[in-house]
Amino acid sequence: MESDTIPQKTLVGRDAARQFFLVYARAFPDLHFDIEQMLTAGDFVVVRWTATGTHRGDLMGLPPTNKRAVTRGCSVTEYENSRPSHDRIYWDSGN
Repeated sequence: MESDTIPQKTLVGRDAARQFFLVYARAFPDLHFDIEQMLTAGDFVVVRWTATGTHRGDLMGLPPTNKRAVTRGCSVTEYENSRPSHDRIYWDSGN
């Protein structure tokens, strides 16, 4: 459960997170997330989600396939002083 299409790296700050998301939003212009489950525990929020979209733009060198994609994943966000401090995102890249 992790991406095998992006380098493993840490993103720091809103702008870096926004740029990361834009890579996928441009490749899948109809990208949509459905929240399947949301749990809280202390300073953590866990969200289980399903993302769907059609590959219509370049994705890190991969040309568009015009195929519909479905990916399931989970985001684990840690909060400090009521603000997100760390976010870990896991997804099934085998679909």
